[in-house]
Amino acid sequence: MRKTFRRTRGGPEHAALDGIDLDIPGGCIYGIIGRSGAGKSTLLRTINLLAAPDEGRLLIDGEAVDGGRRTELAGLRRRTGMIFQHFSLLSSKTVWQNIALPLRLAGTPAAEIDRRVAELVSLVGLAELAHAYPAGLSGGQKQRVAIARALVHDPEILLSDEATSALDPETTRSILDLIRRINRERGVTVVLITHEMSVVEAVADSVAIVEAGRIVEQGPTWRIFSDPRHPVTAELVRAARHDSRSDIEASIAHIPQLAAHRYVARFDGTTSVELAALAPDARVLTSSIRPVQGRSQGYAVFESDEGEGAVSDRAGRLGVTVEGLDPVPAAGER
Repeated sequence: MRKTFRRTRGGPEHAALDGIDLDIPGGCIYGIIGRSGAGKSTLLRTINLLAAPDEGRLLIDGEAVDGGRRTELAGLRRRTGMIFQHFSLLSSKTVWQNIALPLRLAGTPAAEIDRRVAELVSLVGLAELAHAYPAGLSGGQKQRVAIARALVHDPEILLSDEATSALDPETTRSILDLIRRINRERGVTVVLITHEMSVVEAVADSVAIVEAGRIVEQGPTWRIFSDPRHPVTAELVRAARHDSRSDIEASIAHIPQLAAHRYVARFDGTTSVELAALAPDARVLTSSIRPVQGRSQGYAVFESDEGEGAVSDRAGRLGVTVEGLDPVPAAGER
C-alpha cells in the first residue's frame, strides 16, 4: 500500500506510506507504533478509507473494499468504530446524547436507540453519569464516552488513534483494561496506534513498527520485546524499559557491594530460571520482570562470589543471558 501527500501546492510528493503490507488477524489487538511522523496515523486512516491509498488494496475478510460506491463506504464506516486522542464530544449534549447521536443520524428507531445506549453506558461504567455533560467529566470518563459512541453500530473493528496519550498512567491502565475486555467479550478486532511501547506491552497480541512510511518489523508482542531486530525497535524497547547497562548501574549504585561480583540476568520469556541455578549464593539487588502475553520478561540484578566464567556457563546451559556489571578497569590498572 502507498499513500502520498504534497506538503505545498505544486511541491514534490511525500510518501506517508510506502510499500505497506500488513495482515491483521480477526479478533486480535494489533498495535502499530512509531515515532512522530512515521506514518502510523495515516496507516490507521486507510483502514476505514478516511485516507484512500494511491496504490494497493484494503481487504476485510478477504473481500476488497475501495469505497468507490457511497453505500460501500457507509457500510465500511459502520463496520469500523474509531476513537481519538481528544474525545471529540459535543459539549452541549449529555453522555447519553453523545452516544446516541450516530444512531439518530442513521434514523434508528427511538426504542432501539434507548436499548443500545443503556447497554453501552453500562459497558463503559458510566450508567450513573448518563445525563452529565462533558464539562463535568474527567479525561478518562470522556474517553469512555467516546469508546461507547464508537461501538453504537456494533462494529467488527475498533480503531484507536493515540486514545490514551492525553491520560495519566492510572487512567490509561483503566482504559486499556476496558479495551481488552471489549476485545475479549465482544470479539472486536482492535487496531491500536500509539507512540508508547508500554501501551503495546500491556494489551497488544501483535505489533508492527512503522518508520518513514514503512513497516520495519512486526510480530508477536512478546517476541518484539524479547528480541527486537531493527534498530528503531530496539531503541523504542530500551526507552520503555529503561534497562540499558547505564540505567541498571545507576539503579544499584547506592547499594553497598557485599560480594565479589555483580551480574544482570535477562529473561526473554522463553525460559524460567531461579537465580540460585546461576549462582548458589546469589543475592538479589533489584529486578524488573513483567508478564508479556503470559511470558516473564525483564531482568534481575544480583551479586555473587562466583566468577563470571562459572555463572556464564550455567546461564548458557539454561538459556539465560548474563552480563557482568563489574567496572571495566582503566588502562593503567590492567
